[in-house]
Amino acid sequence: MTNSGTTTNNSTPVSLASMTPDQIRKLAERGNADAQVAYADHLHRSWGSKDEQLKWLSKAYMQGSMIAAWKMGCLYEDGFQDEKTALVWYERAAEQHFSIAMMSIVQHYLAKKRYTSLEELKVGYETAYAWLIKATQLGNAHAFRTFADLCFFGVHVEQDYTQAIRYYERAGELGDDMACIMLGYCYRWGKGVKRDKNKRKYWLGKCRKINLRIPLKHHLSGWKKVVKRFRGAYQIDCSDCVL
Repeated sequence: MTNSGTTTNNSTPVSLASMTPDQIRKLAERGNADAQVAYADHLHRSWGSKDEQLKWLSKAYMQGSMIAAWKMGCLYEDGFQDEKTALVWYERAAEQHFSIAMMSIVQHYLAKKRYTSLEELKVGYETAYAWLIKATQLGNAHAFRTFADLCFFGVHVEQDYTQAIRYYERAGELGDDMACIMLGYCYRWGKGVKRDKNKRKYWLGKCRKINLRIPLKHHLSGWKKVVKRFRGAYQIDCSDCVL
């Protein structure tokens, strides 16, 4: 998620993608925020110290990097297993209009395994929907696909294949592979649309995944588990949502 290009302190353009980890570290030490994020990424990929990753991301965040704030949330959630602190960092990035962080908040509440009461569940899902709408307004493809999935599978909203198709198409045009795969599935089996080989071929042709069956199988089975677990527990009226 870091930029592929940045500048040195003397404003000479450089490409982080062409630099070695040691070169990136040296640039990070000179205070370059993009390099600090990139070096934290390198540490993550090479199983480096989580505390060291946090140090470089913190330095980048102090220079205003919202990518760093979001990545700190990911580090707290996946590395330190601290969802509460992770949510704080997601919110800091989301409040600065970083849509990827918004979607991390959405996933936090929608995928939360345990709610202690119906009221807590209601607040959690309403919070998720508020951020989901904001993410769509910023053109986030994952947000449109999430809306589509909720409508398609009837989770927390009334099941509506036609509405789902609209959102899948928006997500697909924005480059979301899974949305394209779902559109191919819908046009093959007539889910919300008439069966259409040409349109199925069109949407699958936009997808970058080589083997389409595996992600489709995982996507359908994953959502079926969600449906079995949550359908009917609580529904939100999205009829007034304008996306």
